[in-house]
Amino acid sequence: MNLTNSTRLANAYEFANISEVPRMAITMGISTIMKSKQIVLMAWGPAKATAVKKSGRR
Repeated sequence: MNLTNSTRLANAYEFANISEVPRMAITMGISTIMKSKQIVLMAWGPAKATAVKKSGRR
């Protein structure tokens, strides 16, 4: 999906400048996620590393 300019601006603080803010995103509902056989979590930045690590494998 295409991100709106307001969404990009709201998240621009995470990036060096607005040109680095993604223009597109992937989204899906919880039902699709719960039915999946495998989930790949992707996160950028050291502040998010702990959350990804805590998600762990089950």
